[in-house]
Amino acid sequence: MAPDTALQADPFPVQDPAPSLASPGGATPHPSRPGRQLTQVDLWSVAATSALVCLALGVCLAVAASLTWVVIDFLNPKPEAGPSPVWGLTFLTVTLMVEVVLGTALATAAAYFYNLASRCTGGVHLKVRDTEGPSAVEVRTLREYRRLRATLHRYAAARLRPATPAGVQVRQVAGVQGAEH
Repeated sequence: MAPDTALQADPFPVQDPAPSLASPGGATPHPSRPGRQLTQVDLWSVAATSALVCLALGVCLAVAASLTWVVIDFLNPKPEAGPSPVWGLTFLTVTLMVEVVLGTALATAAAYFYNLASRCTGGVHLKVRDTEGPSAVEVRTLREYRRLRATLHRYAAARLRPATPAGVQVRQVAGVQGAEH
């Protein structure tokens, strides 16, 4: 007969590793939080990064505008009816230069104002996740995603079944649909 383990005393009791941190005044100090505190942003780094990002967006805009210009030129029966390509390239170049300069200036100004505000507020605390596994929100989101995906698959299976032509019998063979005449 097995001894009753519920009545036996635990030889290694679990102890609280951290004693109470209450101060004599009654206020509890703030425990250390994992993560980083973002208090300052280097303005030159922001300016260089934003200039490169604006330049890359400008290249994308130039490619899109060039492709659009080629398509419009191809579809236009009277080439002399629209604006000239020189005017289009000039306008595109000026627009891209203004976009890069303004984008860089706005990003640098935003970083400067962030530095001013972080002096008063202490900056932004970036928390490193200290729990294992997904959070409750992630679990609910994943559950809802799976439910919606199953509903979509059922709907697609019901609506998108291939129509069987007359005189063809469909039979299930090892998980694959086949047709025989």
